[in-house]
Amino acid sequence: MSLKKLKLHLSIFIIIFFIINSLSVKSQQVDSSLYFNPLVDNIAERLPPLEILIDSAVANAPNVKFDELEMSVNKYDIKTARNEWTKYLGVQTLTEWGTWYYDDKDELTRINRFYLTTSKRTVYNIGVYIKFPLYNIINRRNMININKKRLEETMIDREKRIREIRQLVISEYNRLLEYQELIKVSNKFQQYTLVQMRMAENDFLNNQIPASELARLKEIQKTGKVEFVKYKSEFYNAYMILQEMVGIKFNLINELK
Repeated sequence: MSLKKLKLHLSIFIIIFFIINSLSVKSQQVDSSLYFNPLVDNIAERLPPLEILIDSAVANAPNVKFDELEMSVNKYDIKTARNEWTKYLGVQTLTEWGTWYYDDKDELTRINRFYLTTSKRTVYNIGVYIKFPLYNIINRRNMININKKRLEETMIDREKRIREIRQLVISEYNRLLEYQELIKVSNKFQQYTLVQMRMAENDFLNNQIPASELARLKEIQKTGKVEFVKYKSEFYNAYMILQEMVGIKFNLINELK
């Protein structure tokens, strides 16, 4: 081998070495935890515990937040009803300034005469007023109790929503686990039917089975494949719905195999 060819081969080897080394480093930098294979990995081990998922779903539920705001409004309504009586107490002031003209009658001399008098003055008036509307006083306790009952109703609605959310999260979580098991089972069934189909094709070529038997086995294989695709789709839907329920991005399934 000539020196020129040797250098060429050496250069090619160095280039290939750097390419392989670069790909190896790149593959090591990829976080394998971001990928999930439902045929191998267990989804229950990769998700947060169920109670944490439930707590997160409750904390992020708009209906629960609305009920909490409604409860705050009810508490303010109770305080308003208790302080309602204060609006019937108050202080009022009056200040007047100007010129007043009077047509006065002379009562001292008993003469039926009237005299026009002029007075310039500034008048100050300050006082406290108290009103006692009987209806509001009697009905005050009823208004307080009504607002308390509204608060209790809102608290019950909130508890009801929390229970509904818990049930939905538990149901969707179990549905996710169920469809992963169905994926595994249907995949094994696919592998079995694939082997069975290859054997049947060889038997058909050797005239050991009729075409009808081959067609029947082919239909079984097709049904298994359809079920696998269906379960995989349902698994992915359950995964996405659970994410939306709890308000957490799991970041496990970038590519569902």
